[in-house]
Amino acid sequence: MNQDGYRVTDKYVLFWGSEFSNFYPCKIIFDHKEFKSSEQLFMWCKAHCFQDYESEELILNAKTPKEAKEKAKPESFKGVPILLLSAGLIAMAFMCFSGLKI
Repeated sequence: MNQDGYRVTDKYVLFWGSEFSNFYPCKIIFDHKEFKSSEQLFMWCKAHCFQDYESEELILNAKTPKEAKEKAKPESFKGVPILLLSAGLIAMAFMCFSGLKI
């Protein structure tokens, strides 16, 4: 692991724990709600897109990114191209993290 918090191999850049990780603690404001990580925002948005309001609330109240991920219900997301949805959410979270208003 280098001083920036990631490790480079012949094939990959592993950035768990660095600011490039979805689990990195940060403050993101979206839809007048405060999120503690981009992972929490992703999980909340997925639940919101599928109108899973129970999971949405559990995710919003999660204390850690791991807890937010655990509160998401993958069965609610069946039948939808998650990769496409995730790509859009990643772009949106980056804009929020960068301070852009959306």
